[in-house]
Amino acid sequence: PEAFAVSIENYRVMPVALINIVAIYLPWLELITGILLIFGIAVKENIAMINSMLVLFIVLILLAVLRGLDIDCGCFGTADGQKVGILKILENSGLLLAGVIVYFFDEHPISIVGR
Repeated sequence: PEAFAVSIENYRVMPVALINIVAIYLPWLELITGILLIFGIAVKENIAMINSMLVLFIVLILLAVLRGLDIDCGCFGTADGQKVGILKILENSGLLLAGVIVYFFDEHPISIVGR
């Protein structure tokens, strides 16, 4: 959480008092919504939360790029310190597109358990 809090702070958009709270709870929110989505539980609700987070991430990365910040994205699993940039925006936009498709075409979601 400490390294993630530093990554959040580097974006320079959040009050310092909220950074630790977000650094602790955001990864858990991502994990829980992802697991529930995999199991096909409350698909529309979970994909809506994931899509909302992706929109937020895209906006924050875009703001960082426009402000010329040379920071790592703070993304989980990027030990190499992946930087913010157009590629990260495109990656998140692709994930958002996939999420929108799942949201609107939820008749047969891909999940490890049936309905």
